[in-house]
Amino acid sequence: MFGIYQDIVLDVTPAKAFVIFTTETGLNSWWTDQCKADCQIGGTYEFHFNPDYHWSAEVLELVEPEHITWVFTDADSDWTDTRLSFRLIHSNDKLILRMEHTGWKTRNHHFRHTSYCWAQYLRKLKETLISTSELFY
Repeated sequence: MFGIYQDIVLDVTPAKAFVIFTTETGLNSWWTDQCKADCQIGGTYEFHFNPDYHWSAEVLELVEPEHITWVFTDADSDWTDTRLSFRLIHSNDKLILRMEHTGWKTRNHHFRHTSYCWAQYLRKLKETLISTSELFY
């Protein structure tokens, strides 16, 4: 199995960072077009990206305000059964957001494209946190 791994340094509180990758408002600000979030173990997230992409994932792990892990239950064949996690780590007085998208069966074109897209999306996440402090509070 293969995985995509990205770390970014954030200059916000853990609580604010946690909101951007676990709530409907947060996810819609940088990743999804529309999201429905049931933020609890066993809860379902519905990720809508455009009319052709409506995916679902189940929450496997949740420790507030530290991390969340989903497994994709309804997505395209490459994403189905993959795990996506966001984890906040304190290191040397910095807050690091660690994203891991694991369980890929192959390193095909879609894997490579998704790896690139995750880097772009995480840049957008960081920019959104910097520019929209009122969005979450």
